[in-house]
Amino acid sequence: MIQAMAKPAKQPNRPHFIEQWAARRAVSMAELARAIGADKSLVTRWYKGSSPTRPYQVKLAEFFGCSIEALFRDPDEDWIQGVLAGRTQGERARIRAMLEAAFPIKPQR
Repeated sequence: MIQAMAKPAKQPNRPHFIEQWAARRAVSMAELARAIGADKSLVTRWYKGSSPTRPYQVKLAEFFGCSIEALFRDPDEDWIQGVLAGRTQGERARIRAMLEAAFPIKPQR
């Protein structure tokens, strides 16, 4: 009996911030496509929410000068990762206390 070949699983969409990273660098979709060697239609799909494959994630991160994981964080918030990276628990606690003192957490409605 011949077994049907399974289709490769579709890559799940993961929320990303490619459009925001491009805006931060003042790069248009066409410029981004040319810079990383992608079709403009592919970049358009990313802007509509489709997730880039791993090889394109590598190219995007290299182009934007960030880590692959940073592509999945807003560039305005990514800086905090750099601030916290390599810090001790005590340092992180002091950073948090300082931020909470300066910017109290607003109650959610």
